[in-house]
Amino acid sequence: MKLIFVAGLEESGKDTLLNLVLNSKNKISDFDRIAFDDIIFSKTKRISPRLGHRALTESLDFCGDMGEMAKLRDEIHKKLEKKIKSCKKPLVVINGYFTIKTYHGYVPVMTDQFFKKLRPDMIILMEADVPEKSRHLLKKGPDYLDSLKLQQEIDRNCASLYASVTNAVLKIIKVRHGDVKTAIRKLTDTLTFAMK
Repeated sequence: MKLIFVAGLEESGKDTLLNLVLNSKNKISDFDRIAFDDIIFSKTKRISPRLGHRALTESLDFCGDMGEMAKLRDEIHKKLEKKIKSCKKPLVVINGYFTIKTYHGYVPVMTDQFFKKLRPDMIILMEADVPEKSRHLLKKGPDYLDSLKLQQEIDRNCASLYASVTNAVLKIIKVRHGDVKTAIRKLTDTLTFAMK
């Protein structure tokens, strides 16, 4: 079984792009898909699974200390491991996150121990290439764009570390504003290559 870990911030459109590629009629057909959001929601049960990482953000914000955060993360890891072990197809695609931004700071959702244990064959990081004057992001506040760039930088560092620790292939796909077709093509090509 080959394991592919796909990560990226919500602003990269990772979920939508991954769904488009995996649901299209192309060479990628025999796979199991694990949505990290489903695991987070089943663990936290605080809000709608459609809100994805926000359910985990809310849960982490309510943790009393870092020990509680680590315990919640470990419980999610165990649930994810169990789900991976139940997969029967030759390719398993995990749609996940490296970090979550909380009130307390950036919290690593995945750890090097987790990656050492599961040893993915490939890590795909989807990054948003956001124009400086993007109106919809500027509406979220003056610091939002800086925060987005910082978290993408942190996630890139995590991806690089985990790839080197596990000998996984690391592919970074920039999702350019107004050019989604290129990102879809690159993601399709990367997943097709991973299946070989």
